[in-house]
Amino acid sequence: MLYLTGSKFAIVLVYVDDIILTTNDDEKLQEIKIKLSQEFETTDLGEVQKFLGMEIYRDRSRKLMVLHQKSLIESILKKFYIDENCRTVSTPILSTDAE
Repeated sequence: MLYLTGSKFAIVLVYVDDIILTTNDDEKLQEIKIKLSQEFETTDLGEVQKFLGMEIYRDRSRKLMVLHQKSLIESILKKFYIDENCRTVSTPILSTDAE
C-alpha cells in the first residue's frame, strides 16, 4: 500500500503476518500504527532487522542499507559440506549517486 501527499509518503509492505512501514512523515507513521493496532493485535518490533529471510543492516549516518542472506548461505554451505573459508565474491549494486 502506498500513501502520497505532496512530498510526504508512506509505504506499507505486508506478507502474511509481517508488516514493514516506511515513511518520511513521523505523524503518518504513528497514525498507521494506531489504525493497525485498533483492527489487529500488533507488536512493534522497532526498526526492521530481518524480513522474509533477508537480514537488513542500516547505517543512517552513512546513508547505507545492506540486505543479505548470510545465515541462509552459511546453512547451505554446511549442508553440502563446503568449507566456510571458501572463496567469496562481492556483488554490490550501483547507488543512484553513480548516475
